[in-house]
Amino acid sequence: KTLTEGVQPLSVEVALEVPRKRESLHVREIEGELVVLDPDSERMHTLNPTAAFIFESVDGKSSLQQIWEKLAAHFDVPAEVAERDTRAVMDQFSELSLVTGLERPLAEETAPPAPAKDEQP
Repeated sequence: KTLTEGVQPLSVEVALEVPRKRESLHVREIEGELVVLDPDSERMHTLNPTAAFIFESVDGKSSLQQIWEKLAAHFDVPAEVAERDTRAVMDQFSELSLVTGLERPLAEETAPPAPAKDEQP
């Protein structure tokens, strides 16, 4: 069983969406970790290496697909794994209002089908 089993591929429209970082964010590297300071919510977010790479790839020009392709190449992982990770991280960024430009949560596109119920007499 693979990690991406049951994950539906993104529609072309969603894969081509171009996220943007919110302009009011302050981004710093502190002791080797990427830290995002959000003055609007007065919160600080410390990003793991995968999330940091994805966040730094959000340049207002690259589509979601281009971001996960960069991630796959950088970390030498299968495209399916990079896509799944990018979708999950971008959902978190969107929920925290760190990025804009995504029409809907990617989780709506990623929900696996409901399991079939066994009916027994």
